[in-house]
This record gives sequence, structure tokens and C-alpha cells, in this order.
Amino acid sequence: MKKYDYFDVLKNNLKESTTKLVLGSSFLFQHNNDPQHTAEIVNIWLLYNEPNQLHAPPQSSNLNPIKYLWDLLEPRVRQHNISIEDILRSVLKAVFG
Repeated sequence: MKKYDYFDVLKNNLKESTTKLVLGSSFLFQHNNDPQHTAEIVNIWLLYNEPNQLHAPPQSSNLNPIKYLWDLLEPRVRQHNISIEDILRSVLKAVFG
């Protein structure tokens, strides 16, 4: 993925995804320090469109909380027979309690 591809993904999907996930403005956006994530075009867009960012130090793959969250979440979610989005949503709510 090149910086313009990543920029397009953010521009076309970030706001819609936060709305669909009912995140409101209380979430922190995080990405790693791949070159496409730190490109000037991406940084400028995020500055104006997503002020709540969790900035990670360079080469900090072990500090990525999403990886560890998914390691905890995945086995619990896979215990359920999920066939539609509403079931997934209710399972996630139950798991997070």
C-alpha cells in the first residue's frame, strides 16, 4: 500500500467506520509508523480530521495494544456461532461487559 492508497482509505472510511461502530469522539486513533502512515499528506489530513491520536514511538510494534486486545478477544468471539452483524455486535458487547 502506498501513501496515497492509505490516505484514500482514511478519507473514505474513517468517519463512516466510527459512526457505524458508534465510537463517537471518545476513541483514540492509532496506526503504526509505516512510511505510508507517517507521510505528510496523511499527517496533515489526520491533524484536521482526527485530533484524537495515539502516537507510537518509532519501531514500537510490541507496544501495539490492538494485537494484544485481539489475542484476548478472538477466542471468546469464536465460541459463538456468528452469522450476522447484529449477533457479532451483541457478542462483542457481552465479551467486553
